[in-house]
Amino acid sequence: MPIPDEVLLTQPWLSHILPFLYVGNHQAALDFDLLRNRRIKRMITLMQTDDASIDAVCRQLGISRKQFLIPDGWFEDREGIVCSLLHWIHEGRQAKEAVLVHCVASISRSPALILAYCVWSGMPIEEAMRLIGIHEPAAPVPRTLESFLRCIDLEIPPGYREWFYRRRFGY
Repeated sequence: MPIPDEVLLTQPWLSHILPFLYVGNHQAALDFDLLRNRRIKRMITLMQTDDASIDAVCRQLGISRKQFLIPDGWFEDREGIVCSLLHWIHEGRQAKEAVLVHCVASISRSPALILAYCVWSGMPIEEAMRLIGIHEPAAPVPRTLESFLRCIDLEIPPGYREWFYRRRFGY
């Protein structure tokens, strides 16, 4: 059963994707206990606007943070930020540091970056989609996922848009 959007916007939510990698919402990025218990050492923020309170939390817990201010939908990455974030996630993996990738509700931007990371690091795209798909409520908006995949020279796989609409809206 899908997690209601009002929960995702008001309560901390975090899901363990890979041994070192978590996807979460904005509230999880502000939750001291959750971040401490998961031993988060790196955080990537994918939101449209900055939130200085996340910086304060990261400073207090010794978490390194990167952010990419983007809309939930189509964006152009002219500076190559997505590739630098993929490398930064990978560096965290090699250093055995837990990485949290979060956006506002953990539905589109953060799972899209994690899916792109999985594919970039060698996982077949269908397997990455299954991995992301078992973690409610992840269902990257097609235009958002397309933007992330374009940064690593890939296209959305056939059937993705249909999967998205079935998963997110039930049709």
